[in-house]
Amino acid sequence: MKTQLLILLFPFIPILSFSQNWANYNSEWHYNQINFFTPPNLSYIKFEAIGDTLINGDSVKIILEENVSFADTVSKKIFMKSDSDKVYLYVPEINAYKLIYDFAANTGDTIEVFCRQAFQDSTIKVHVDSISTLDINNNALRVQYVSQIDSEGDEYYMEGEIIENIGWTGFMFPLHAWADPPYGGPLRCFQNDIIGLYKLTEIDCDYVTSTKIISTEYEIKLYPNPAKNYITVTCPSNIKIQKIELFDTSGRNLKTWENTNLSGSKLSIEKVIPGIYLLKMETQLAIKTEVLVVR
Repeated sequence: MKTQLLILLFPFIPILSFSQNWANYNSEWHYNQINFFTPPNLSYIKFEAIGDTLINGDSVKIILEENVSFADTVSKKIFMKSDSDKVYLYVPEINAYKLIYDFAANTGDTIEVFCRQAFQDSTIKVHVDSISTLDINNNALRVQYVSQIDSEGDEYYMEGEIIENIGWTGFMFPLHAWADPPYGGPLRCFQNDIIGLYKLTEIDCDYVTSTKIISTEYEIKLYPNPAKNYITVTCPSNIKIQKIELFDTSGRNLKTWENTNLSGSKLSIEKVIPGIYLLKMETQLAIKTEVLVVR
């Protein structure tokens, strides 16, 4: 009888225990980050589990957060723990843990999520609209589809997919709703020793837009910006723009224009939804990427 019970329980052990493995097995997250510097560039934010420690008697994960750009890398350590399918962030200013994820929440439940960059007591409420399962490299992970329960004065938002043991695909924490751009952006990829690599974009996990300065002799100009229906890209007559690509901030290619010389051509963006995009312009001498705002 005991043998039969063990056989029955065995297939369920990985599923029951896996949700407790937040930031285990050398976990890494890469997220997009747009910077409106001169020239504008696309960098990334990386979270990497680098060890364990004790805080107030609780076992927590040490996670290195790095903001990586072409110019430099800014890093700091944060501390997170998991307990009963919930993930918490340690907030040193108040010496307390705040809820970030509840992977056990079901359809119809409400989750009150801490907003890390806001005041220490700031939270938003998200509603679990539905639940599904996602297979990543033969690992079945629970997915919550959430929408925000708006309230007056909300400065942060979190909507879309929350994947068990990976988190929200929009960023690690709620994003600022008014900042343009906010700190953080969509998940590029996640990996650990159990799941392997889960890649959501066409660009590499650690891709950074080159900020190589292009001589004024080869200068490429984009106008208008912001734009509504059309854009034009120009460069000196001795340079030929051979390829122009339009990407969203998750790295997905939306449009491609190719010709022997696109300089001065009027390019239609009439069907592009208003928002922030990246325009990659390629000549025989250089590649330049600019942020394009579509109205």
